[in-house]
Amino acid sequence: MPRPDVSYEQHGSLGGGRPGAGERAAGRGRRGRRLAVVAGIVSASIAVAVLVLEAATLSGASAGAGGPARAGAAVSLGGNPVGLAVDDRTGTVYVAAGRAGLFMFSAAGCGSTAGAGCDARRVAAGGQVAVGVAVDAPADTVYVANGPEQTVSVFGAAGCNAAAARGCARPVAVIRLPGAPRALAIDPRAGTVYAMFVPVQGRQVRTAATVREVAVISATACNASGTRGCGVVMTAPLGPGGPAAIAVDQATGTVYAGQGSGLAVINGSACVTGNAHGCRKIVPVYGYIAGVTAGDPGRVYVTSPGTGTVTGISTRACAAAAGPRCGSAVLIRAGAGPVATAIGGPAERTLYVADFAAGTVSMVNLGGCGAAAEGGGCSSPDPAFPVGDGPAAIAADQVTRTLYVANFRSGTVSVISTAGCDAVSQRGCPARPPAGTQPVRQTPATCNPEVAAYQSGLPAGPFLPSSVRVAGGSIDGQAWSLRARRGVAAPDGIEQGGLVIGGRWYALCSGPLDGGPDAASIELIDTPRRGIVYGYIQHPVRVTPVLAGPGVPPHPTVIALPGTTFFIAALSRSACAYHALTLHGRAPDWSGTANLIFGGCEPGLLVNIPDIEAVWGPGADN
Repeated sequence: MPRPDVSYEQHGSLGGGRPGAGERAAGRGRRGRRLAVVAGIVSASIAVAVLVLEAATLSGASAGAGGPARAGAAVSLGGNPVGLAVDDRTGTVYVAAGRAGLFMFSAAGCGSTAGAGCDARRVAAGGQVAVGVAVDAPADTVYVANGPEQTVSVFGAAGCNAAAARGCARPVAVIRLPGAPRALAIDPRAGTVYAMFVPVQGRQVRTAATVREVAVISATACNASGTRGCGVVMTAPLGPGGPAAIAVDQATGTVYAGQGSGLAVINGSACVTGNAHGCRKIVPVYGYIAGVTAGDPGRVYVTSPGTGTVTGISTRACAAAAGPRCGSAVLIRAGAGPVATAIGGPAERTLYVADFAAGTVSMVNLGGCGAAAEGGGCSSPDPAFPVGDGPAAIAADQVTRTLYVANFRSGTVSVISTAGCDAVSQRGCPARPPAGTQPVRQTPATCNPEVAAYQSGLPAGPFLPSSVRVAGGSIDGQAWSLRARRGVAAPDGIEQGGLVIGGRWYALCSGPLDGGPDAASIELIDTPRRGIVYGYIQHPVRVTPVLAGPGVPPHPTVIALPGTTFFIAALSRSACAYHALTLHGRAPDWSGTANLIFGGCEPGLLVNIPDIEAVWGPGADN
């Protein structure tokens, strides 16, 4: 894999481009303006994370001494795989591949060497648009979420698997939902299936598309052997959310579901009986949630690609039947865009983290970072290996010691033997992505919001010749300097340079406020003393920025750069005390306003911004 351009005082980068500009635009959301990477080299003595792309390229030791780098094996599918489930009893891997439907292949025939007997077959019983799949192995039943069809298909695993297809033509039952399902989770002990869905009235999605609910289905009354109870027992509202993420801790019967930057903790027993009272509570998480895994006894792991983190939460302290608080959490830095996790390896002590942005899977040692390490002890960086483009789902089979990774963009499933490929030993890990995988695109013109958020707060490395200081000063007793890439006009130049405060590097592009040719970016840091807010507004002439909010100083320090106005201010309290902020920008015949909602807050890191509404353009009333 080629090295990214090395140009900046910090490091890390993955590619993309910049959207077209309009005369006036409204922006919403944390990401969307910058899609590539900042790169740089740091000395071994500096305590910073290694460049993401370097972590993806394992040393020759993983390919054998003196031998060629070994490519990973992959099973080709149609469509874009988004979900995986493994049935150990039949040795079958089921893959939900979106509009291409449901596929299955043999775990034995499609091992890590992907032999000649490896082929994936489409399963008609899985419906037309498969967005999620779950297996109840004791009941020999497979459940498939069909998005636009607003259904969950049910069929028997005994008659529809990699060795037998007689039962694959049609489902034994179809469960109708009051909306479009997005993900499934199953609790075989309790005999319950949970379907996260988007409510629909008629043909229209109710309110915003981000609203989520959970439907409860009795697996005891609706399975391959009996369909008398195939229906929805009850639904539980979740409210606004992002990507569908749901998991069940079978030990406590607790359901965990992503709800924006909060984790809904649901009492499965109460929900199954139709009693909605005390059915859920919400736990804040650092970063917008994309995935939830509850396979580790004692912990549930939550992935947040926007902050590059995985949060480990105790299932004992944070069960639905426990108290209102969930105790301390473990925050793990885990790549540029972690979206899903699986637990496997020897003694199930490795957390495999799929990184959608980097096209890699990193490996976290749960013996030193996770279940055994409260609040720290995480190595940085964790070892990683390349898979296909856009890994979106991951599953580990402890029986065959195999890891499966669904690569959304590649339309493949990577197959890796976990024997010799875990957090302790990487001798059996692939050193190259599967044949035919397109390399992660890189560009020196922009930076990746996910990478930037992941690396913000780390000690700044030595400055490279192409990194120049364009402004500086002191704030709240700490020296700060604004860096830019030599020869690159603002704001691209300062986005690629970043801000250094008290010897630590922070990004300038992970909280974009889109606005066509006139754009802005703003960030909030929880520094040891007080919160510091900073950012820029792009406009041909100097802009007067004004901040508004309880305890927010209205007039920040302003630095006028060619075509861009940079601002920085110290707040009166810790950044964690602020839940919202408004930024106004004024220039002759031009104005803009951005309203920001703040989410999870961690010491020394960027504060998560789950929601932004911004309007910039001509006139004085924006």
